[in-house]
Amino acid sequence: MKNIKYVLLTTLILFSINVFSADREELRIPSLSLHLRLVEMTTSEKPFIVGEDLIFTYSPSKDRPRHVGIAFKSENFQEIHNLYRNPNGIYFFMYKYPKEKIIDYRFIEDGVWIQDKKNRSTSMDRNFITLSSFSIPDRNIKDYNSPIIGSDSVTFIVKGLENSSVYLTGDFNNWNPFLYKMKEYKPGEFRITLPLPKGKYGYYFIFNGERVLDKDNFDRGISMLGETVSLFTIQ
Repeated sequence: MKNIKYVLLTTLILFSINVFSADREELRIPSLSLHLRLVEMTTSEKPFIVGEDLIFTYSPSKDRPRHVGIAFKSENFQEIHNLYRNPNGIYFFMYKYPKEKIIDYRFIEDGVWIQDKKNRSTSMDRNFITLSSFSIPDRNIKDYNSPIIGSDSVTFIVKGLENSSVYLTGDFNNWNPFLYKMKEYKPGEFRITLPLPKGKYGYYFIFNGERVLDKDNFDRGISMLGETVSLFTIQ
């Protein structure tokens, strides 16, 4: 894969707020309404959805814990994500929820694993450990993640006007705008499947000669050429 670095960004206007994680990293919120809700929050709430984000909140057991994190069953609890602290001492985490309907998780405060006190929904793992659980409402579940990453291939889908000329380009084909023409499988739905190795990729569509980002993929970046592109990673 061509060695191109990307700078992550969101598709909406970014509003900077004075909230920090345990390691003091600055956070940017992609919505003014969510910005205000998180800044003004004085107590934790059960998980809630805003756009493509599932928001978890946590009230610590002491004023200044050294570290507050969250871990997910979908990641086998191997990765602990830092929570951010608002001016009122409430911690929160913005999770780009995947396709699965049920998300099991636990908080971690200074090394101690803790259930979500504001979420009464629970499940039990194979070791009989109680987990907090949240079910994504059907209306919020996408039919597919974009692009669709399989075991040995990646499928790209874009929708638009019927009988359009649609191409896919990215750093997997050295940004050749005419190498991969997409096929119209349904009226107005264009697809292409490519075998790709592991790595991080940038891409976009060319729709009737116009450059179009993947609206079903909220991961964005800026290539070394200064172009905004859609991003995905094969692990």
